[in-house]
Amino acid sequence: MAPRTAATAEPLLVYLICVAEARSTKGLADVRQGQKGGTESLGIQTNNMPTHSHGVLAVNQFADQKEPNSNSLASAAGDQPLYSNGKPNTRMNSAMIENAGGGQAIAKRIPYLAMLWCVAEVGNFPSRN
Repeated sequence: MAPRTAATAEPLLVYLICVAEARSTKGLADVRQGQKGGTESLGIQTNNMPTHSHGVLAVNQFADQKEPNSNSLASAAGDQPLYSNGKPNTRMNSAMIENAGGGQAIAKRIPYLAMLWCVAEVGNFPSRN
């Protein structure tokens, strides 16, 4: 039964527009009423980074250091030192280090809560009495 106005005792017509579920055919995700999602922060993993490589620089001279600390790879033979404290001046073969990253997409959304909205186009809803 429709509510009646106090002054005229006639039915008060209330029209509602209700949006219960958002469904999309344009590539957007379906969300259901009460569904929560999203995140405030996002950690990127190695498989999410674009495929890439890291070059290795070396010193084009004989090795004179035994420890890698602050040193670069250098020419060495047998049990001799492998590092040098000279300035790196040559690029090692790119096959020395394999590519990293997988280029996988990351689904990211700001935090959200799907809600049902009802809007009264005419009249008062809900009634105050």
